[in-house]
Amino acid sequence: MLTSGSDGKERPEDVPQHVAAVLGREAGPSEVRDFYVWCDELGVEKATLCIPGAADRELYAEAVSELEPSVGVVEPGDGPEKVTEERRLSYVGGREEVVEAFRRLARDVREGQLSPEEIASDTISERLAVPGEPDLLVEVSDDALSDVLVWQTVYSELCCVDELTEEALRRCVEEYGERERRYGR
Repeated sequence: MLTSGSDGKERPEDVPQHVAAVLGREAGPSEVRDFYVWCDELGVEKATLCIPGAADRELYAEAVSELEPSVGVVEPGDGPEKVTEERRLSYVGGREEVVEAFRRLARDVREGQLSPEEIASDTISERLAVPGEPDLLVEVSDDALSDVLVWQTVYSELCCVDELTEEALRRCVEEYGERERRYGR
């Protein structure tokens, strides 16, 4: 069965709308570029790739610079208004992102733009550098989960792989389609 995405394109219903992946610092630029290409081929509407603490940021930014649709780059300290693209490359660590969101929230309260009683999970989510809640999180790591996207992925389906390849991503998307989403229930 097909469903219509926010861009008007039809995609298979069992394909996640938003996929996020977390790579280690040793990821290569071609691996970063390929992730977005594979997501497009699979019909994924939103794609977020996180490489917290990456040193060669210019190489990664160059690798995705000519992709269409474009990929927005999220740096530590960026607010949600900085990157509006549906595809993001983030260098933001999880705890640091949440701390920055709370700082933005505190400033808004101090400046009278928001009262403490108005604070809810949505008001916090709106202040995160990487907005949105991925349907699927692909964790590319040895044996431990990263702390990236800690707020956004509470209800995400998790798939762990040793290496991000086209086959591994396709397998994760297929597994996602076979799961019953329970959203913490």
